[in-house]
Amino acid sequence: MPNRTYQDLILHEVAKNTVEHDIRLFYEHELSVIRRARMLPPDWPTGDQIQALVEQAVPLFIFSATVCRYIGTKGGYPEGHLRKVLEYKKTTFSQLDRTYLPILEQLLVEQEEDEKEAWLQAFREIVRRIVILESPLSLTSLARLLQVPQIEIECHLDALHSVLSIPDNKDVPVRLLHLSSRDFLVDCQRQKKHQFWVDAPEAHKSLVFTVLSLCLSQVAFVRISAACQDLGS
Repeated sequence: MPNRTYQDLILHEVAKNTVEHDIRLFYEHELSVIRRARMLPPDWPTGDQIQALVEQAVPLFIFSATVCRYIGTKGGYPEGHLRKVLEYKKTTFSQLDRTYLPILEQLLVEQEEDEKEAWLQAFREIVRRIVILESPLSLTSLARLLQVPQIEIECHLDALHSVLSIPDNKDVPVRLLHLSSRDFLVDCQRQKKHQFWVDAPEAHKSLVFTVLSLCLSQVAFVRISAACQDLGS
């Protein structure tokens, strides 16, 4: 799917059967593209699987868009990703949980056991900057802000194309594909429901401290440079 930001499509004023029809067409098209690209069996996905996806998605189009991005993740396993999504039943999980938990939990499962906590810490450290900033930053700026190599930021974000718009140009801002992902990550009621929760107030405090530290470092650098020039003259 193209790397674009989806607009909010909660289709209140459209008849339910019309919404279901449109979402079904979307799934059939996008999954057929994935099937051909990955050379999957011609009967994948089954009609029952598509119907289950449609029932989970209505009335949020963003659910189906995010699911298709996840299923078609480069280097991923589409059949396994589809089964993962369908494990999250509508009667048990909220729409936001069904949209984002399969993606993030799968990423965590893919980490080595002794690396999971470090991965979670890195995830929170990077993603919380993205979700709280009023003006999004580029990969280059994120690396400067976090004071880590840019390649490290790229590696952590590379698996998050399902929920983030990550441009090829490293100087173009990294954005959330949809504001619902922010709601999922910062909602206080989800603090004890999943491991990916972001403490927004704490993230703001940390950001202020980081920016002040960078400013002070820059001021100190300028003063030292000026002093060195004076000594040399």
